[in-house]
Amino acid sequence: MTFKSVWLCAVLLCATPVAHAGPSGPQVRSEGEGVIQALDFSASSITVSGLRYRVDAAATVSVQGSFGALTLLETGMKVKFVYWQKSDRERVVVELEQLPASTHMDES
Repeated sequence: MTFKSVWLCAVLLCATPVAHAGPSGPQVRSEGEGVIQALDFSASSITVSGLRYRVDAAATVSVQGSFGALTLLETGMKVKFVYWQKSDRERVVVELEQLPASTHMDES
């Protein structure tokens, strides 16, 4: 293989959505953002834009730019997050960051 073909393969791999097969089938890594509409600390879940997400126990949570915890979040906060789509109904957040209140959110 030439350097050019190795480089092209690397670029194509980076541009491909990340997916892997877990114990329950294929999983896709995705990103989202929105306003927290509901929190359920006992179920470790949040609702953003009408969708419920489970927050993994090992998730990295950032509140006001510092290390935080799920229990520091409040409804109405703007957030961006990374999650694994495990099935049509199961989404697991692995990274969550509070955004400044002045952040513009797309209404679509």
